Amino acid sequence: MHRPLLLAPLVLALHGCAATSCTEIGCVNMLTLHIATDSGDPVTEPTGTVTVGETTVDFDCSTASNEYTCSGSDVSITFSGDGGDVEYEVHIPYYVGAGTDAPDWSLSEPNGPDCPPTCYGGELDVVLYSTP
Repeated sequence: MHRPLLLAPLVLALHGCAATSCTEIGCVNMLTLHIATDSGDPVTEPTGTVTVGETTVDFDCSTASNEYTCSGSDVSITFSGDGGDVEYEVHIPYYVGAGTDAPDWSLSEPNGPDCPPTCYGGELDVVLYSTP
């Protein structure tokens, strides 16, 4: 019988067509602002607005929110999109900081490079200056 010879090419052809199997591990885009005054003093309870891509978040560290978290002088926001430039305006009494900057974004691909999602993480130092 010649059937085993016919099956051998079929097995080789299937072996070359292995499909990618992706897990479903998720991740979150996160930007953390490290906020200090121009003299290097940490701040407490800053307020402001941050825009990353198409996401704008207003924050007030004297209140809680699902869009941001505050820890000491740091404010972390979640956003959608793929990073890019960050526009910000941050306030504390008698101090303000504003600008546009591009953090060095780090990428996370928890399911591998050929599987979604790809998430972005970044950090940005924000300096607040005394207002007259």
